[in-house]
Amino acid sequence: MQLGTPESVGLSAQRLEKMTAWMERQVTSNRLAGLSAMIHRRGQNAYFNCTGQMDREAGKPLAEDTIFRIYSMSKPITAVAAMICYEEGHFQLDDPIAKFLPEFTEMQVWDGTPDVLNTVPAEGYITVRHLMTHTAGFSYEFMEATPVEAFYREHKISFNPGRQTEGGNDLAAITSRLATAPLVRQPGSGWGYSVSIDVLGRLVEVWAGQTLGRVFEERIFQPLGMTDTAFSVAADKVDRFAACYEPTSGGGLGGIGSQDMGIRKGEGIGLKLADAPADSKYLQHPDTFSGGGGLTGTIGDYGRFCQMLLQKGELDGNRIL
Repeated sequence: MQLGTPESVGLSAQRLEKMTAWMERQVTSNRLAGLSAMIHRRGQNAYFNCTGQMDREAGKPLAEDTIFRIYSMSKPITAVAAMICYEEGHFQLDDPIAKFLPEFTEMQVWDGTPDVLNTVPAEGYITVRHLMTHTAGFSYEFMEATPVEAFYREHKISFNPGRQTEGGNDLAAITSRLATAPLVRQPGSGWGYSVSIDVLGRLVEVWAGQTLGRVFEERIFQPLGMTDTAFSVAADKVDRFAACYEPTSGGGLGGIGSQDMGIRKGEGIGLKLADAPADSKYLQHPDTFSGGGGLTGTIGDYGRFCQMLLQKGELDGNRIL
């Protein structure tokens, strides 16, 4: 990775040392196994650091070319794929998605009765804009806020890549099952983090006439030189694939990103292995191309994607948008 001096883009190398120190504390306090960070400004990379281990069991240090599961950072890539289709005239932002996916024509909506899945008819259609802004009324199966999420779990409505489910496991089949579930709220009436970007990924397949994986590869990854980003990790890259860890207790990673960039007093967190590189499902071609959370890639690849956005849709002579 080519780096310029922080001062050349208006940053302070001395102050950036605080970032480096904070990163090291995340590892020494056992909050994270390893992490990397990059700062890009005014057309060049001005800071990069990685610390800790990508695989603690194997004793492998984290490196610049470590391949991570990027989870929901897949969503902006799906949105770009959709906007490529938009520029080609396949849809308008306020088109009902039922225009392309008829199974969403007559939706029901949970009426808000606690612990009971009573429904009323939807007052309007779900639009493409609703998908892009998480206002469609969908949810996620791992949430437990309403009876709708229980319906998702009962009916195997999950876009988790590689997860074996009944009734078909490709993007079209899971999207069709989703259409049988009630919405959490009326379309357009409020925000809720959800599988809406997975549905957007299915629409990209319909508009482009290709699988989402093929659209990503041909229209985004190849032109941008994102050579390590994909829905699965190739056999010759497994040695660069990070293990995945989760806290041994508690509901999340707590104070990471707190304003003082420090560790909260008495807040030690242990880690346990959640997904080992050697037998991870990401080594296999997935049944589901999850545009909401299925990709793997490197920090350098994602940096190129972000740089394309910063440069208004173009990078190294390749125009994406």
